[in-house]
Amino acid sequence: MLIAYRQWSAPCLLYLQISMNDILVINDNTADMWQVTVFAYNIAAKLGRNIIMADTVKTAKTVVVKKHAEYAEEPMDAPMYKDENSLMLTLDAERNFKPRMDTLDASALNKRGLATYTYTNNISMIVQGVSGIRGKNYSFDPALLLSKICCPVLLVPEYYSGRVVNRAAYLADMRYCQTSILNYVDHLSERSVLLAHNCYDGLPDLNNDYANDLFNRVIVPKVRSSKLFFGYIRETNMGKIIDTLSNGVNIDLLACVNRQFHFNRLVGENFPALPGSLVIPLLVFPS
Repeated sequence: MLIAYRQWSAPCLLYLQISMNDILVINDNTADMWQVTVFAYNIAAKLGRNIIMADTVKTAKTVVVKKHAEYAEEPMDAPMYKDENSLMLTLDAERNFKPRMDTLDASALNKRGLATYTYTNNISMIVQGVSGIRGKNYSFDPALLLSKICCPVLLVPEYYSGRVVNRAAYLADMRYCQTSILNYVDHLSERSVLLAHNCYDGLPDLNNDYANDLFNRVIVPKVRSSKLFFGYIRETNMGKIIDTLSNGVNIDLLACVNRQFHFNRLVGENFPALPGSLVIPLLVFPS
């Protein structure tokens, strides 16, 4: 049987191998920015990386307040999601690294400008809440951004309240599995990483013995993680697949590759909107 392994282009592969620098959080001042920032902050603490808050909307630095029957300008308190002391309280007690938070004024940047910043500053991940993706004039539509960058985009569903990644899954046909993605996801996960094999439409599926042999002989030596497991998914309905992974296996992060088979079936033409059945963060790698 012919096994074709699709790997990253050389620049992106090298980027994933050497890159674990700052995490860029798209700050659009929406109501769920606290949850998005907490999730990003905890990931950064695990990886030992700092955070850059990319402010897409300018906010006033002063506010008029009434004080002793007179009006005066006083500094506006920073929102809670920019308060490092509040964010530190969300970390597990054993976390020794406390991420530093810097701010980037991204209000005048377009997708090309943000992509240039991402590349020149060796950003390892972009984190974005999906509730902020609104309107045709939204500059950082991840569907467009992913065509310009080499790092993945982590999309956090509205109302998501998780803080850490305990169990992650990479959904792919194992014949086209990218071990660089498995290694990347392995750094994020606390407990386990599942390679969820699901056959590409139109291809003959692998039998169980051959799939297990392929996993142990080819995939495992390139990942070398005690947290890596293999799962065989024969279901073709993507809604049922997501339900099995999130509710049956209890994963709390799903990884896939932009514009490839499983990604297209998962989000289709609605991207960057996520399907209602997907209630966990989606980590999308550029194709």
